Amino acid sequence: MVQHVLMRRDSVSSLGRYNDHIQREVDAYKAAFTWPDPAWSVDVRVLLSGLNKRLFEVGLTIGELERQSGLLDHNVASRFASCVGRTPKAYRLAHQVALAKRLLQHEGLKEAPIYQLALAIGYGRHGDFSRMFKERVGCTSSQYRARVS
Repeated sequence: MVQHVLMRRDSVSSLGRYNDHIQREVDAYKAAFTWPDPAWSVDVRVLLSGLNKRLFEVGLTIGELERQSGLLDHNVASRFASCVGRTPKAYRLAHQVALAKRLLQHEGLKEAPIYQLALAIGYGRHGDFSRMFKERVGCTSSQYRARVS
């Protein structure tokens, strides 16, 4: 927890030159989201809307989002998956990977520290982001950035 706070303070103060650029990219990415179909059940629509709004929030858990949305039904994840095509956790992870790739490929962010990009997609610890990225993409984020440059 302390590391997360220190990283955020550092990213805001000494690396502020990237913050606006990263935020614009995050906003552009989020603008293309699919929003809930009115035919879906209310609980799925509430969960998807809440998830889309807070998708890249550091420390957010799906369980926390479900509780805050008043969704205490243990079957909501399976109903979500039947409508959206994947579980809430898989949905979030897929978007985190896609946005990470987008940020790593972006010309204006070639020099941005990887941990700052990790924060932007919801990872408070660089190591957690690095493990996830390598598991999902098959290479480290630095290797990926070098490959797509």
